[in-house]
Amino acid sequence: MRRTDRPAPPVGASPSAVERKPGGYCAEAARDQLRECERAEKLANSEVAVAPTVSERIAQNYIPVSAALRDRLPLVRGAFEAGDLDHRRVDAIWRSTADNDDSLMSRVEAEILAAARRLPPGRLGVEIDRGPGG
Repeated sequence: MRRTDRPAPPVGASPSAVERKPGGYCAEAARDQLRECERAEKLANSEVAVAPTVSERIAQNYIPVSAALRDRLPLVRGAFEAGDLDHRRVDAIWRSTADNDDSLMSRVEAEILAAARRLPPGRLGVEIDRGPGG
């Protein structure tokens, strides 16, 4: 039987009720989902690259920074949107805090933002990496 000739799984069937052997519906669905995710990622990178006329490689770097601004760095995002911080400072903050957990970030983000307003980007990254008390 060809892939398209397989009978559909029963309506409402749980994954355990669907065949799981290699080439079965679950394996096929997982491969299809992975391909869709890969296509979506390439499309997103391309769209980000087109908008500000940057290379796809640079656009790939913007995506995790923007996700961090959205999810972990709301004060920094506000300052960046207001034009109080430039991209180099935002990038320095992101690089120096990428491995920090969210609870730590919520405690130190205001301090980091204050430092970002007075220090050049290179020194800012060094100060953040040095940690509290410098």
